Amino acid sequence: MAVHFKNVDRLSAALSAGDLDLSKRDDKGFILEVLIHSADIANPAKPTAVCSKWTELVMEEFFLQGDKEASLGMPVSPFYDREKTNVAQCQMGFINVLVKPLYVEFTSILGDKGISECLRCLESNFDGWTEYQRRCTEDGATEPWTEFMATRAKELADERARLNRRPSLAASLSGRAGAQVHPQ
Repeated sequence: MAVHFKNVDRLSAALSAGDLDLSKRDDKGFILEVLIHSADIANPAKPTAVCSKWTELVMEEFFLQGDKEASLGMPVSPFYDREKTNVAQCQMGFINVLVKPLYVEFTSILGDKGISECLRCLESNFDGWTEYQRRCTEDGATEPWTEFMATRAKELADERARLNRRPSLAASLSGRAGAQVHPQ
């Protein structure tokens, strides 16, 4: 993790100072290293259904390692104890501390349009984990997070499909007699 924070700090400083020169071999290598790392931690920057499935797989991998550590009498690594780990808090921290700061820096390189979908997914998934945590804490809900996130993914997909079916303002205006739509 130390490398992650070092690289985010280096990227931020280089972008702020305008010192990033992709014609230089070292800078190009650094950006490639950071891009590969960003792909590795991209799970929460994907649509909720994909994020939820990968979270389930990764957490099970962590828990299996924690089970093995416990069976060997070793201390169980942080986030690897299936009985003590709060998956929602784990994911919210992962998003806020590791993923989002790196992806926000990439907006300087790729521009808002290049990464806005990833940031939208990060926010949406963070909101989902926050809502799940709130329901468990305040409402005493016992629904497994896997079911909660699957339901959330379906609701978001249904909402997106509903919005995509709505005619745009331009389309509805173009059907009116005498109306003209001028692109901005």
